Amino acid sequence: MHCRRRSTIFLLLSIGPALSANWAQLAGKREQNTARPYIPDQWQRDRSSSTRPMWSARWGHAVVVLNQTAARPYLTEDENSERARGSTPVLVLLGGDDGLPRGKKHVTLTSEMGIGSGKLRNDVWVGKLSSGSQSSWRVDDGSYVEGDEFNNNLIRSEMKWIEATPGRIPPTMWSSGRLYSKPLTQEDWIACQDSIKDKLVDPSICVEPPSFCYDDITTPGCIDQAVWKRDNMWSPRRGLGAAVANDNIYVIGGQAREYARIDDIRLVGGIAGQRRVETARDHSTIREDLLLKNDVWVSDDGEGSSWTLVNPGCRDSQEDVLLQTEVWSRDITDPSLPQIVGSLGSKCYQSDDCYGVAECKNLGNTLGEKVCMCPMFSPREHHTVSVQHRYSIQEDGSVISQDVIYVVGGFITVKQAFCADRSCGPSDGYKVAIDDAWMSSDGGVTWIQIRPAFSTQSPTFRGRGGHTAVVVNGHVGGNATKADKKDRLLIFGGETSHPRELSTMYLNDVWQVTLPTEPCCISSKGCDDSSPVQNTACQPSQSDWKLLTHHAEWPERSFHTSVYEPPASSNAFRHRIYLSGGRNSATTFSDLWTWWIGDTGRWKCDFGEVNSTLDSFLSIDSPLSMLKKFQLPP
Repeated sequence: MHCRRRSTIFLLLSIGPALSANWAQLAGKREQNTARPYIPDQWQRDRSSSTRPMWSARWGHAVVVLNQTAARPYLTEDENSERARGSTPVLVLLGGDDGLPRGKKHVTLTSEMGIGSGKLRNDVWVGKLSSGSQSSWRVDDGSYVEGDEFNNNLIRSEMKWIEATPGRIPPTMWSSGRLYSKPLTQEDWIACQDSIKDKLVDPSICVEPPSFCYDDITTPGCIDQAVWKRDNMWSPRRGLGAAVANDNIYVIGGQAREYARIDDIRLVGGIAGQRRVETARDHSTIREDLLLKNDVWVSDDGEGSSWTLVNPGCRDSQEDVLLQTEVWSRDITDPSLPQIVGSLGSKCYQSDDCYGVAECKNLGNTLGEKVCMCPMFSPREHHTVSVQHRYSIQEDGSVISQDVIYVVGGFITVKQAFCADRSCGPSDGYKVAIDDAWMSSDGGVTWIQIRPAFSTQSPTFRGRGGHTAVVVNGHVGGNATKADKKDRLLIFGGETSHPRELSTMYLNDVWQVTLPTEPCCISSKGCDDSSPVQNTACQPSQSDWKLLTHHAEWPERSFHTSVYEPPASSNAFRHRIYLSGGRNSATTFSDLWTWWIGDTGRWKCDFGEVNSTLDSFLSIDSPLSMLKKFQLPP
C-alpha cells in the first residue's frame, strides 16, 4: 500500500477518534482547507515586534511536550485519563537549521521570510494549543452555511507561538583582563558552569558577581566569565536530542556551530625535517567551526529560556569506539607488537589534560601511551533521546519514582586512516552510524552503556541515525496482558552510514527493548544517592533486545517522526503509535501511519489509497462538502 505524499505538512492534530485520517492544520502557512490555522504575520521575530510570530522553516530541530501529565503505570487507566484531562500541555521547539537548500520544490526559502540566508539556531519557541480554554479550536457558528457547504473559517485554531528566547551566543571578544579584545570560544564563555568550573586554574573567579557588574561588565573587579554564566546556554545546533525528564527540558548533543580553538595538530608546521610549531595557549588560533557535541543542558523554568550545563561531555570518542576504529599496529593480529590507540590530538598524561569528563587512559599495550577517552557516549547527531518514568511502591504505600533517560544510536565521526603510528584522516573524521545505547538515572550527570558499539550479537541491530524511539508504558488495566505490563523502548527505521559502504541503506525495521521498571537507587534496599546506579538489575540486558519486524508496512525512511499515545478513555484504553514523514533516496514523505500495539501487529496507512475520499479534502483548494461532521478533540 502506498500513501498519498505531499510536499509540506505543518503540525497536525487528529479530528475525531474513529478515523485518524481526519486532520486539521494548527499553524503555519495555510496548506489545508479544513480549518483556519494560526498564520504568523512575521517569521523569526521577537515578541516585541510581532503580534503573531512563529519560528522559521527548518530541519534538524527538536520538539518536546511540556506539562503533558504523562501516564503513570502505578495508576489505573481511569486515574490516568483524569490526570490527562486536567493537563495544559505546551509544545517546545528547540534549535535546528533554517538554511534550507535552494532549488527544491515546495521548500520555502528563509530569504523569502526576510531573515537572510539561514543558519544554525539555538532559539526556543513555546506553542500553546489553547488560549484560556481547554480546546485547541474555536467554532464560529456565524461562518456556518446551510446545506452541503461549509465556510472554511468555521473552525479556527487557537494555537499561539511565543519565542521563549531568540538564542544566545558568546561575545566576539573578551571585555577586560589580560585577554582584553582577544577573541573567545564557546568553552571560554561557559567555563563558570558548575559542572566544569573545576577545570579552571582558579575556580573562585566564578563566585556570583556584584549586581553592578551586570550593568557594566568593564567595571573594575568584574570577572567576565562570572557575569556571562547567567546567559550561558547550548550553542546553535541541528540534529540535537531533547526530552522532558523530572519536569525539566533536556538538550543533548547534536552538530553545533561554535567559535573554537584550532587544535595544534591542525596547524601548519615546519618543513624539511623541522619540528611542527605548537602555538602558545594565548595565541588567537580561533575560528568558527562545526562540531559534534555530547553535552547535556537542562532548563527548569518551564519554557526553555534559562539553561544550566549538567554535563560538558567530551571531545573524544568512547572506549569501545576507539578500540575498534583507531588502533594502529604493524600487524593487528599479533598482540606481541606495539598497539597504539587514538590520534595525536587525544594524547594525554593525566585526566586534567582532557576536556570535560574525558579520562586519560592507557588503551593500547604500550606503557606511557595514554589517550583521552570519553566515559559516556561519543559526540553525535541525529540520535534519539527517550525518557522512562520508573517507580517502586513501598510497604507503607508511598511511591518512589525516577525518570531514566536513554540515548540510542546516531552519527559519530571516527579517524580510520593512519599517519605514522597515530590515527588521522580528515579533521572532522569519517561519518559512521553507531548502534550503541546508554542510560542515565541522575539527569544526565553520569551514563551507563547498555549496548556496546559495533555489536555482533544476532539478530543484528544495525548502526543508524535519523531514526525514532519512544517509550511505551506498561499499564495495569483489567484487559492488560503480561507483555502490556512491561515498559518497552520501541525503535523505528533510520539510515546507515559507514566509510566502507558505497551507499546509504534506509531501514523500516521495528525493534523492542524490554525495560526494567524499578528505580536504580532505592534507599530502603541499600542504595544511596552518592552512587546513582548500584542496582545492576535496573539496566536492560542484551537479551532484552528483540527484532519485531525486518520490514514494516511503511516504506524505508529516516528523519521521520514517531509519537506514542498511551491508553486512555479517548482511545478505548489501547496503545497507539503514529509514524509520519521522513525521507529516503527516492522521495520525501508526508504520509502518516498508525499502529495499534498488539492488534495483529500491522501498520495502517492513515490516508489510505491515493484516491481515497478522505484524502480529497486535505488540500487548500478542496471543497468541504464531503465533510459531514466535525468531531473536535478536547
